[in-house]
Amino acid sequence: MYQIVAARGAMNGLMTQVIGSYILDHLLDDADHTPEAKQRDPDELVAALKMYIK
Repeated sequence: MYQIVAARGAMNGLMTQVIGSYILDHLLDDADHTPEAKQRDPDELVAALKMYIK
């Protein structure tokens, strides 16, 4: 049971990293976003994602 819980936590952490990277590389990589928004927006999305995954 402990191994299942540990594996689930590891997969959730990995998924958060993959989605966060995708957000940075693909969703906010256009000229319409200011440099400040490019830094702030992914942080907000990743924080919301982390809350959802828990």
